[in-house]
Amino acid sequence: MKLQVKNMAGQAAGEIEVLDEVFGATPNAALIHQVVVGSLANRRQGTAKTKTRAEVSGGGAKPRPQKHTGRARAGSIRSPIWRGGGVTFGPSPRSYRHNTPKRMRRGALIGALSGKAAEGGVVVVENFAPPRPKTKDVVAALAALGAGASVLLVADGASREALRAARNIPRLKTAPSHTLNALDLLNHRTVIMTVEAVRGVESVWGGKKRAAVVDEADDETVAEAADETVDESVEETVDEIVADAETVADDDSVADDETVSDAETDADAESVADAEAVADTEQSVADTESVADAEMDADDENVAAEIPDADAASVADAEAVEDAESVADAETAADAEQSETDSDAESDADAEAVADTEQSVADAESVLDAEMDADDENVADAETVSDTENAADAETVADAEQPDADAKPDAESNKESGGKE
Repeated sequence: MKLQVKNMAGQAAGEIEVLDEVFGATPNAALIHQVVVGSLANRRQGTAKTKTRAEVSGGGAKPRPQKHTGRARAGSIRSPIWRGGGVTFGPSPRSYRHNTPKRMRRGALIGALSGKAAEGGVVVVENFAPPRPKTKDVVAALAALGAGASVLLVADGASREALRAARNIPRLKTAPSHTLNALDLLNHRTVIMTVEAVRGVESVWGGKKRAAVVDEADDETVAEAADETVDESVEETVDEIVADAETVADDDSVADDETVSDAETDADAESVADAEAVADTEQSVADTESVADAEMDADDENVAAEIPDADAASVADAEAVEDAESVADAETAADAEQSETDSDAESDADAEAVADTEQSVADAESVLDAEMDADDENVADAETVSDTENAADAETVADAEQPDADAKPDAESNKESGGKE
């Protein structure tokens, strides 16, 4: 999407490529309404407060008797139906805060900005720089740009003096690009933005593509400016080169004859020098071949001398290897014998442990048998004692019954003797 760029006089100064995601989106009316309601609610302080009948001073006594006055019943002069009484269901301090998600705020802003751009309410200027930092000059510039009854000036890059001159104008608000919101866009009929402000809006609200697209747009602008500069410099350079070529052509025609004679002389000298260089090269090649042959002979002699030494070294290495292997075998055998000795000792220890365990079991069984025999003897002794006690008791009972038997014949004898008398 492209927007027309104007200068401070209101004349067309070119076009600017903008993101369709920011300036060409489809507005969502319901989303914009929700965000605007939340913005207005967040501006409320929530400090309104009225007094109820319990908070109003006075009203403690009953104003008149309940009956026999002919008037309505009344219990307090601070009743809500009385003048000077409390307020029923009045406001109290509370928060009106609406937590609107960031994506919703961004969508509402883009929708409002796209709607303004579609209606022609967005004016882009190269740079907001009035001739003088005076309020009347700013008013004249706004009139030249076709500003409506209310203006939102997004002048990134403008001087502080120019913004100070604009803030005294009624129904004009200045704001940087990163503080734009849907409510300000809807409250003003015209939005005037500098080119820098347009890029700032795209970088803040452009979404995932904002950085790449803004960089591409900046690169295109720089490339166009560079192309224009290069074209101008090329034209000037071509003109200078043509003039210099005409001047040089006259001088070249005079110097051609001298150049030809000098060239022939140089050619003769070069041919002589080439012949000498060829001779030197052949001599160098011959010397190099002789040196190479001498070196090869020396290498052969060195190799022949080194072969016996190498054989002796190899024999010594073989003997050393055999000695090392024999020592390693002896150590391995010693380790095996030690392992067998350790295993025998462990076996003897295990046998002794088993014998000790069996002896402990035999001792425990003997103790158990002895205890069982003792228990049997105790039982037998107890039975013997019991039999003895029973026999003694029987004898005692028999002895007790014997006097009674002896006494009974005596009584009978006494009875008989008395009868006889």
